[in-house]
Amino acid sequence: MLKEQDYVYTVVLRGGQKGKIIDKKEIVSSISRTIHAIDEWSVLMKAAESPDLEVIFSNTTEAGITYRDEGYPGAENVIDSFPGK
Repeated sequence: MLKEQDYVYTVVLRGGQKGKIIDKKEIVSSISRTIHAIDEWSVLMKAAESPDLEVIFSNTTEAGITYRDEGYPGAENVIDSFPGK
């Protein structure tokens, strides 16, 4: 979805802080691209080698962090577990 929006999205903050009502919108444009770890594994591996790489953000639930003993199949094959990736 981010790609369809040119990697720009809006964060909406609503609530209270120190007795004041907060209703704020902020446009976020700091993401340069996304890479799907399964569908674009070779792209991800190439990006990881880049000296220009500054940040990799990845998300998973606690269930996804479970360790599984698995071998390293090489850079061209996707590893199944989140910690392996």
